Amino acid sequence: MLNNYGFVRVSAVVPELKVADTEYNVNEIIKQIKIVYNSGTQIVSFPELCITGYTCQDLFLQDVLINSNTTD
Repeated sequence: MLNNYGFVRVSAVVPELKVADTEYNVNEIIKQIKIVYNSGTQIVSFPELCITGYTCQDLFLQDVLINSNTTD
């Protein structure tokens, strides 16, 4: 119905995160995407660095964090 009037539904989501636990964070992000998708959202916005957890600045140069946050 919103498309009939030129509108889109936008959601801003702040998932529960664990610092430097990229697997957990990605699963939380996916869970939130499914929730907002089912509500008709067409665009969703997440906080920057929500995959790594924002406060892990000291870990940015650690191989374990870099390797868990990249794809082959």
